[in-house]
Amino acid sequence: MASWWRKTVFTLPVGGLRIEFLASGLLAMGLTSALVASWVLAQGMPLANAIAIGLAAAGTHWLALLIHHFGHALAAARVGAPMAGVRLWVWLGTSLYPAGERNLSAAEHRQRAAGGPVASLVLGTIGLSLAVLLSASSRWQWLAILLAADSLLIFTLGALIPLGFNDGSTFLRYRPGGSREGTSTD
Repeated sequence: MASWWRKTVFTLPVGGLRIEFLASGLLAMGLTSALVASWVLAQGMPLANAIAIGLAAAGTHWLALLIHHFGHALAAARVGAPMAGVRLWVWLGTSLYPAGERNLSAAEHRQRAAGGPVASLVLGTIGLSLAVLLSASSRWQWLAILLAADSLLIFTLGALIPLGFNDGSTFLRYRPGGSREGTSTD
């Protein structure tokens, strides 16, 4: 029996993908909202503003996460091996592929893996550009900075560090000339 934090709480269809929200993901986003709201309250802002800012921070992270995975989905469709969905857990997500999909070449695995960091790089660049263009007194500049930092540091650079479960690990596993060059059932 799966632990409660690994249970799917609800699923939403978005752009032809099934987005699964695990209990751990909802808990992490609630924690993010609460921590940011607490920090904002400590700055002397009203409770309603603090809650709104906490929710905006958590929402910005989920936006960056989903755009990353939509990048994977576009790349997967381009190689003819489409994604089925995304599973959101803790502060991360996992691309879901159909059971029994055809054998993919190492190059196809690398192309699918590259889609997420490329989408995050584009989103991070947009966020950075917005942060520069927006006035320092703008209430939106901090969201643009958060979007840029999340996209560029976590979902672009961080995704490329091989951690055993991420894009960097896929690139390492299916590197040109590596032991898995050719076809695979992974």
